[in-house]
Amino acid sequence: MINVDTANTAFWQTRTIAETALRMYNAHKSEWSSGIIIFTICPMARVLTCVPGDYSRFSQDLKPRVVKDEAGRAIYVKSEAFLLLRKLHKLKFVVRHRSKMNEQKIYTVKEIMFAQEYGAEGAISTNVTFNKKTPDGKQKETSVYDHYKEQYNFRLQHAKLPIIETTRGAYFPMELCNVADYQRYPFKLDPDQVSYI
Repeated sequence: MINVDTANTAFWQTRTIAETALRMYNAHKSEWSSGIIIFTICPMARVLTCVPGDYSRFSQDLKPRVVKDEAGRAIYVKSEAFLLLRKLHKLKFVVRHRSKMNEQKIYTVKEIMFAQEYGAEGAISTNVTFNKKTPDGKQKETSVYDHYKEQYNFRLQHAKLPIIETTRGAYFPMELCNVADYQRYPFKLDPDQVSYI
């Protein structure tokens, strides 16, 4: 007699981190959902897909919220939607845009950037800056948005989404980061997700 045991596990879908974050947002609360959940039956497996929702509403809900501290000063705190992005920490990804389509360098998410200094808009591509070395050897402060526009002639479509900081100290826009293949999803699935397996 042979005893066979099976185990199922969930994996992160290979998509951009922007789309992954939007899907997490849509699935968290029914009032946030701007996508439609559809079943697609394919010969090999049953796949749950969700039509991408509204990035403008998503980016608006990711903005910091203003609260008063004990001294009565206004400070910025992470919104409920932004706190959902904690699940992306330690996620591995590759960067894909016009000049890096075939590069397979794998990065790890250290954090989704947030700091008081970025103000009411948060750490978005137009606010996050770094010192860039110019061709003449000088240092120039430039935003992440301007860097991709000048260096790669690439205009970010979702510039209002927060920036990812990697464990190597690099900054990347969510829309250019693709989740690396075959990463286990370490979080508990909700009952609907379990029923789809």
